[in-house]
Amino acid sequence: MSIATALFPASALAATQWSYGGPKAQERQPIRKGVWKELPVAGTLYFRLHVPLHGGIRITCTTTGRMAFSNSEANGLDQTRALAFSCTAECGAVTLKARELPWPSILTGTEIPLRDEWSGVALAVTCGATHYGTFTGSLAGWAGDKDPNGENGGESGPDEPDSELRLKGSDGYPVLHGRNESTLAAVGILKVGIAGKEVVVAELHP
Repeated sequence: MSIATALFPASALAATQWSYGGPKAQERQPIRKGVWKELPVAGTLYFRLHVPLHGGIRITCTTTGRMAFSNSEANGLDQTRALAFSCTAECGAVTLKARELPWPSILTGTEIPLRDEWSGVALAVTCGATHYGTFTGSLAGWAGDKDPNGENGGESGPDEPDSELRLKGSDGYPVLHGRNESTLAAVGILKVGIAGKEVVVAELHP
């Protein structure tokens, strides 16, 4: 065991880390290595289904689920363990189902917001009478913002803890791929935790 490992807990050595606790910064601590904290997520995700020769379909989904967070010696870790969708679209009734859960992710980067990309994503889509199949790939996510977590003041009061995941690619919509060159793109924000009680925030270890 190195001197650094002996002096500091494993999570304290992480270049990126998840901290868990109450809404105030002093109420949160890095999650210990090997310990998983599961929290509810909720928000709105916007999908754009593109099928060659048939154009695009926009789908809006109220989304709920559960994610779990932990830390390794090097990075924050998370898993998307459950997602449920209530969707609307012009093509009719929508069924959107998450497959092959959990979807793992590793918190990476050297600047806030930190990249938190879902890998192994699989979403099955039916709209109206048409089943479009399962779309697979990765979805680029970002966690945290450049404001101090829950501490900076302003005309509207203290900043809310940055306990959310934003799905957005560097060049627009992150895209999943389906059969016959069809694609499913997604953007949106999922709030993590219980407002005012339990939150998890993405951090760079000082």
